[in-house]
Amino acid sequence: MNCAVTDIELALEYAHSGSNPTTITQVNSGWVFLGLNQVLKGCCLLVAEPVINTIADLDKDVRNRFFDDMLVVGKAITNITGAAKCNYLLLGNKDPVLHVHIIPRFSNEPKEYQEHGPWKYKNYVKFEIERDLPLILELKNEIDRLASK
Repeated sequence: MNCAVTDIELALEYAHSGSNPTTITQVNSGWVFLGLNQVLKGCCLLVAEPVINTIADLDKDVRNRFFDDMLVVGKAITNITGAAKCNYLLLGNKDPVLHVHIIPRFSNEPKEYQEHGPWKYKNYVKFEIERDLPLILELKNEIDRLASK
């Protein structure tokens, strides 16, 4: 086992061994995980594999595959959660590994949050396998279905 440098690389190692409970599915460009902080129900991460630092490091075909997968995950999240849309955040500040936060946004969110990123929310719901496993399975099935189209 390689020595993990970042939390995301560790998540990938655990996904490969089948021991990461937040793993949703593997896609063409990497892996999809349910977020450890469910600020809004359905927050996910798409992590590129192989591990690279930024989107600029990808050639055009691989970059297009990553963005295609990102949009499939977003569509699956909206289909399963009833979200009005998804926000896509490519940050890489804490973990300099290419990943995108895919965050559902709902039309019934309080007005003071609707115009801001999810970091305005004070109450994060932490991942709990018993509660979140049905959501993981629904998202996996929907991502697999959409990706096969």
